[in-house]
Amino acid sequence: MQVKNYENIELIIFDCDGVLIDSEIISAQVISRQFNKIGIDISTQYVQDHFIGQSYSKTKAHVLEKFNTNLADNFEKEYRTELLKAFDTELKIIPGIETILKNLNINKCVATSSSLSRASSSLKTVGVYEYLKNDINSAYDLGPRGKPEPDIYLNCAKQFNVEPKNVLVIEDSLIGIQGAKKAEMKVWHFTGASHLKDWDTNHVYKFQPDFVFNDMNNFFLYLPHLTNKKIKGE
Repeated sequence: MQVKNYENIELIIFDCDGVLIDSEIISAQVISRQFNKIGIDISTQYVQDHFIGQSYSKTKAHVLEKFNTNLADNFEKEYRTELLKAFDTELKIIPGIETILKNLNINKCVATSSSLSRASSSLKTVGVYEYLKNDINSAYDLGPRGKPEPDIYLNCAKQFNVEPKNVLVIEDSLIGIQGAKKAEMKVWHFTGASHLKDWDTNHVYKFQPDFVFNDMNNFFLYLPHLTNKKIKGE
């Protein structure tokens, strides 16, 4: 099924966690355990409902507001250390994403809330870093205005000298969809990662993603003009 009115797309911006790599469920499990270690009862489900896609600074502010706990300075370091250990053994690529990165005939980049070092390490672990190594943009490193503000998406468009209206963003999180919409870009909601398997995504529609899909293997069926590769099912 070809999706219409995307002939002018010049740049695709991919979120990292939950779009390129199946990491969000791992991150939620690890940070939930870290919270529990210091006596804060936050479940994996709570993490998925409130923290997915946002910066660590916003997570820290949420914990202070809702749980009256100011996370210690070493909490983030310990969490990220444990997360990387888990990634070494558990992290997997989103099926179909390497085919997309290998065969896209337009520019592509990453817009992530993770740090540049963590995103780069994760992409190396799953074997797709070489496709994106010069084009990873981190809201964590960019400054205080992370998603759902549009800054990182607009920064990506500026780097490639592309007008926002000619950009397609692929996001898994609500705040990512919000940010892309604020940037006045087209945005697709990807729902195929593990953390969304049993999640009720109906409320995402109030943010009006332009399209919703759950299988990266179908990407070029929707946008066949964005590849020179022969697509099965055309």
